[in-house]
Amino acid sequence: MKKEEHKIWLKKAEIRKFRKGRGGKRGRTPGRVRKAAVFAAALAGLSLCLSQEVSAAQPGSSTSVLICHKHVGEPSIGGGCYQKTRYHMHTGESSLEGGCYTVAVPHVHTGTQQEMGGCFSREIRHVHSGSPEEGGGCYTKALYHVHEESCRTDASCSIRCVGVGEPYRISKPGWCGCHGNTNYNEAEVTWEHSACGAGRRMEKMQYMTYHGWEDQLEPRSHTYQALNCSLADEITGYERNCGREEGQTERYEINCGKTEQDADRYETGCGKKTGEIDCFDLSCKMEEGAPVIRFRLSADTGEWAKKVVLHAEYEKLGEVQILPESYLWNGTPGKQSFFTVRENGIVSCRLNCGEDSTAREGELQLNITNIDNTPPVITGFEDIPEEWTNQAVRIHVKAEDRRP
Repeated sequence: MKKEEHKIWLKKAEIRKFRKGRGGKRGRTPGRVRKAAVFAAALAGLSLCLSQEVSAAQPGSSTSVLICHKHVGEPSIGGGCYQKTRYHMHTGESSLEGGCYTVAVPHVHTGTQQEMGGCFSREIRHVHSGSPEEGGGCYTKALYHVHEESCRTDASCSIRCVGVGEPYRISKPGWCGCHGNTNYNEAEVTWEHSACGAGRRMEKMQYMTYHGWEDQLEPRSHTYQALNCSLADEITGYERNCGREEGQTERYEINCGKTEQDADRYETGCGKKTGEIDCFDLSCKMEEGAPVIRFRLSADTGEWAKKVVLHAEYEKLGEVQILPESYLWNGTPGKQSFFTVRENGIVSCRLNCGEDSTAREGELQLNITNIDNTPPVITGFEDIPEEWTNQAVRIHVKAEDRRP
C-alpha cells in the first residue's frame, strides 16, 4: 500500500473535537472527525494513491470455435439441404422376396381329397390291410364268442329272506276257521339269491291278520342254467370295416409341391406406386461437419477497469447463411459486433446463422472478472498532534482499495 501526504487545515473547534472527541478519552479519533477529515480531503481535491494488484486476466483474452455445416431437412419430406427429388421405381420381382416385394402371399391349396382337381391330382387306390385273424388295417370289427346251449349246465340256487318291512292292512276280506271273518295284511319281503345272479329282490307277502307269516319265510331253492364256458367275452376273429373294395379310388393327394406355410408369390410392401416421389437427395454439395465459419470472441483489456468491451468477429470458410442481426449477445439478437460489459460475470455470444450450421452449439463465453467499481475505503489516520495549536496541522490518511 502506498502512502501519500496531504495538508488538512482544521479550525480550533474542529481540533478541540478531534482532541477530546465526544466525551471520550484524550487522543481518540471519533468517527465524526474521521468523516470530517475525509470530507475536507474531498473538498481540497485530494487524490488518494493506493497500491493495486494486476488481474490474472491478460489483455486481449479471447476464445474461438469452428462452426460446421450440418444437414437440415428430411430425406422423406425434403426441405433444407434435401431438394433433389428422386422418383420411385419398384425393385425385385413377385416370384422372389426382395426389394419392394416383401409381403408374402401364402399358398392356399385348392381342390379336395374326394375329387381330383386343383392341388389334389395324385390318385390313391385302396388296398386292404390287416387280416381276419389278427385284425388291424381294414379289419377293425371284432367278433366275440357267442354262448350256445352247450355252454350252460343245470345248477341250484338257494333263496333266503334277509329283511321284512313294516306290515300294513289291505282291503282284502278273508275267512278263518278259528276267527271267522278277518282281513289280510301285507308286507315287503327282501329275498337274496345265492348263485343265479338275481341278487336281492323285493316281493310282497300277504297273510291273515290273526295268523303270522313265519311259514312263508322258510328258505327255498330253484334250478337255473349256469354258464360253464371259458370263452366268455373272448375275440374269435375280425371283419373288414373299411367300406371299400380292393382297387377302388380311395382319395386324391396334394401334388402341387407346396405347403400352406410356403409363399405363393410376393406383393409390394413399399407402399408406393411407380413414378411417385420416393425421397429427396442432398443438394447442398457440402459434407456433414465441414467447417464453414471461424468465430472469435475477445476482450479489449484484462486489466482492472470500469468497463470491458467485447469484440466478436468471424471468417467465412464455406457457404453459410448469416442473418441481418448477426450476433446474439446473452441471447438477444443485434447487429453490433461489440458489447460493453460494466459488471463482472459470464457473457455469451453466438452467430445468428441458419439452421444448417452448428452455430447453436458454437456459443462462446468469457468470464469477466476485472471490472472494479468499488471506491477506496479510509481505514485510519496517523500523526495526530497532541498539543493545542492555531497553526496548520498535517496528518496522514490510510486507505485500501477493496476490489470485488
